[in-house]
Amino acid sequence: MSELYTWVFLDADPLKSERELIDFLKTANIRIILELTKKLIIRAGELHANYIRRGGKRKRILADFLIGSYAEKYADVFVTWNPRDFNLKIPVLSPKDVLERI
Repeated sequence: MSELYTWVFLDADPLKSERELIDFLKTANIRIILELTKKLIIRAGELHANYIRRGGKRKRILADFLIGSYAEKYADVFVTWNPRDFNLKIPVLSPKDVLERI
């Protein structure tokens, strides 16, 4: 589902694209059972789309952004070896940055 939302956010009209996606999921009888999980999945798609728009190469896979979306929801900081690849609402630090702060 996050992959589908990546393309929603890359579309010129994301609201229209999302309505089409929702209609498709309803027609295909595909349901997202956990609402919180659905929100994080959608956010991961948005983060992935933003990464691609910023010129990010395919070296970052969608799973990286799923981890980032969960961190954004549940953590105070996100630690990764690739902090420049993530534009989250929480601080994104490298392990070296964390060690320097201790």
